[in-house]
Amino acid sequence: MLIALAVVAIVFIRRSGSKQVERIRQQQEEMRSSLRPGTWVRTTSGFFGKIVEVTGEVVTLSNLTGEETLWDIRVVAEVKEPNFGIIAEESSPVVDSSPKSDSADAGEERESEESDATGMTPHEAVPESDEEKADNEDSKQG
Repeated sequence: MLIALAVVAIVFIRRSGSKQVERIRQQQEEMRSSLRPGTWVRTTSGFFGKIVEVTGEVVTLSNLTGEETLWDIRVVAEVKEPNFGIIAEESSPVVDSSPKSDSADAGEERESEESDATGMTPHEAVPESDEEKADNEDSKQG
């Protein structure tokens, strides 16, 4: 009984696997039939090129400058137009739109914002060397 169940499972797995392989093969054939001169493609390495010629298993692709390169037809991943657009929002610099004040209070606010939880500014938080400590003690005494 257990052997029969194992045989049925193996047959089912092989059959579903062969259907998937057949579907992939059919998609590849459809893509290959659409490879005509002037069509943009993307290779598996991410290169976008326009088809110049297809000869057997070799496809000639040209880049934007017109340089032609030879590729194995198996590296063509998909027929796809490249997106050469520029997104203005992402490339524009960030501008600080907060109001600025020229008063002395504004300077005090900035200084208080720069202090950390100990109440010290970043400059004050730097530990002193032994020489600096000795110099400070001498200046306090004298």
